[in-house]
Amino acid sequence: MVTKAIVTLAYGRDKAFYDDYFIPSLRAYAQKYNYDFYCLDELPDKRIDRSSPVELVQLQKLLICSDDWTLKYDFLVWMDSDMIININQAPDVIEGIPEGKIGCVNERKIFKYEFSQKVWNRWRPDLNQSTGKDYYKAYGYPDGFDDQFQGGVYVFQPKYHAQFLKDVYNKYVPAIINGDKKNGDQGVIGYEAMKLGLEYWLDERWNMVWVLYRFLLYPFLNNRDHTHLLREALKNVYDLGYILHMAGHVDWELLVTDT
Repeated sequence: MVTKAIVTLAYGRDKAFYDDYFIPSLRAYAQKYNYDFYCLDELPDKRIDRSSPVELVQLQKLLICSDDWTLKYDFLVWMDSDMIININQAPDVIEGIPEGKIGCVNERKIFKYEFSQKVWNRWRPDLNQSTGKDYYKAYGYPDGFDDQFQGGVYVFQPKYHAQFLKDVYNKYVPAIINGDKKNGDQGVIGYEAMKLGLEYWLDERWNMVWVLYRFLLYPFLNNRDHTHLLREALKNVYDLGYILHMAGHVDWELLVTDT
């Protein structure tokens, strides 16, 4: 029998909101597909706290396979705590993932590469990240790829990835402490995993990043005048996918239906 677990992290000032609006769907999904479920309430690396650079907090995902108990699992699935799973539509995320591969959604492939490039050019022209290679160049990597990990969901296999993830963590933490920006886990895991050919691209429905879909599909709506329409748009994106990812605290107030 395949052994599997889901791990998330809910801590800090937003913990109550995570517990009310996000964690219940993760628990329900875990129960439906017979996953063990772990909701961490403190960072794995005790040297890191809320005063640390945000990238170091993001890199805590790399440590979820570091404890010996994780080796009893064939699959360890990381899910960010700001996600809502569409229980009725989402299949088992580990289905079809080859042995030894890391499952993740390719952020550059949302819709298609050319569309993603236009979005980045319009949304954040100051970042000069319109292509995947631009993205890696902007964060100081010596070379790059057309593709980019979206860090909301990772499917790890501890037997194959525990040491890899620990090595990547130890490699980049000193540089980040010294102010070297690497865009947290998305940059370092994606870059190092693709160097080794470890990537396995999940269907984009596994990580429907609301801020991207809002920008792409509903740029004419604003929070002040169109709250009702924005809620309908949010539900539409949720209905289209497996996981709605409310990254960056964008529009969290839309989840509170009595406002």
